[in-house]
Amino acid sequence: MKALREVFRDATYLLCVKHLKDNATDYMRNKCGVQQTVRTRLIERMFGEAGILNANDSVDFERQADNLVGECERVSSQLREHFTRHMRPAIQKCVFEPRQQNQWLRRRWNNNACKSVNHVLKLSVNWRLRRLPDLVECLHKVVEMQIADLRRALHSQGNFEVTPPFGNFVVVWQSMSAEDKDAHVASFVAYRPTPGGHQHNRDVIERRADCAGDEADRHQAWAAQTTQVRMCCSITQTTCAVIPPAFRERTLSDYSCISMLIYYFISYFYFFYF
Repeated sequence: MKALREVFRDATYLLCVKHLKDNATDYMRNKCGVQQTVRTRLIERMFGEAGILNANDSVDFERQADNLVGECERVSSQLREHFTRHMRPAIQKCVFEPRQQNQWLRRRWNNNACKSVNHVLKLSVNWRLRRLPDLVECLHKVVEMQIADLRRALHSQGNFEVTPPFGNFVVVWQSMSAEDKDAHVASFVAYRPTPGGHQHNRDVIERRADCAGDEADRHQAWAAQTTQVRMCCSITQTTCAVIPPAFRERTLSDYSCISMLIYYFISYFYFFYF
């Protein structure tokens, strides 16, 4: 995390809500011996529909968090200290505030997609340490495969198909020149879903019903499907994602191969050498 914050100084950092919730539950059960009924109530106050995670604004967050400090104090001074020093700052800085600044983020963001693309990258290097040129070549092949799947979906070929919100981009590919094809892909890349619409959380492409695929394909497709850029650092920290400023509120198509390669090179290098 220190290396990432040094490199991406202006980035927005996210923490996986599921992992935060699990960590809070484990701490209350194993460190403080909190009864299950009390644990359930406190977890609901943190992560429930009416919890601090879903506060309307910063004032509402502070009010609810202060009340929760009192509840933790009545249960255990150790729990109150842990909530004040660790849980509250983590929820506020890496869940609540990023959601306030980036409305397209889900309230309960998790790192499933991060772990999925992490799996794809590890498969590409056969779970082995690679020299930097070999690593870059492997990552480039992964990106090329995803781009190829995307292009094939635009003319109803391959293992994936365009989802309904992007159906107007499906064309008769054979009748187009190479220049027209590139121009059509470029227009697809430049397309932006309607602000505030449901398309922000819709897939761009999905696996065709008649193509079962193997496990590696499913992992690759999952990592490639989302319409929201989640620059993940799952190689170095599986509970966290990083969203550089230049990528905020952009779609999957805004990824450039070079940007992805540079990013994953940094994450990979940090994982093995630090």
